[in-house]
Amino acid sequence: MRSPERNALMFERAAVVLAALCLILVVVLNGRPYFTTSSFPPRGIMDPHVAMQMVRSVPEIDAILGDAPSADREAMRIKQYIDFAFIPAYAALFIVLSVALMRTSRWALVIGIFGVLAALHDVMEDRDILQIVNTPLAAVTGAMISHLHLMSVVKWMCAAVAIGGLGVFTLCARKWYFRLIGAVDLVAAAMILWGLVDNPTLVWAGMLLAAGMIANAATLKFLLRDLSKT
Repeated sequence: MRSPERNALMFERAAVVLAALCLILVVVLNGRPYFTTSSFPPRGIMDPHVAMQMVRSVPEIDAILGDAPSADREAMRIKQYIDFAFIPAYAALFIVLSVALMRTSRWALVIGIFGVLAALHDVMEDRDILQIVNTPLAAVTGAMISHLHLMSVVKWMCAAVAIGGLGVFTLCARKWYFRLIGAVDLVAAAMILWGLVDNPTLVWAGMLLAAGMIANAATLKFLLRDLSKT
């Protein structure tokens, strides 16, 4: 039978390892292969990957990927496969943070639930993108685009709830730096929701979300100690 202290140590170490893995995968995801200069994401969205998630029409797909075959389609395909590795990593991190924080409140379960829901819809989003990547522009249907957009919106909304819940817990700590991390989490959640209306904001929201999760994981040991004294 593990003692509570040993269980806490296990979760703290798992959070750090998963955060490091997520960071590595984010770097890999944003590395090679790069999109060519022919890729022009619409509506001011800087990242072709995010632009593809929020795509609204066949001409927008053409602007991001071009018609099949194209180098940008191959780049998108590879990034989707990398994303399949990233998804379980961040889902596991949400779960670990959620379970660890349940020592202070059962409401922490919300973080894990919505983190997993975000991951499940992310998988469906990736499958939709791969389907479009493998389909010539003339054969892409409105139903394909609508389903991709729906999966992306639900994924981002679930992620907003998960990171927002994490921020609420962190803001309850006494130390100023925990409250700063909590503020980053809540700003990330707000930016995600706004980004669903103003899509270019999603790129920055995703960066803040990643920064908040990594900071929470890195300081989990000290956060749990702080919350146990409140």
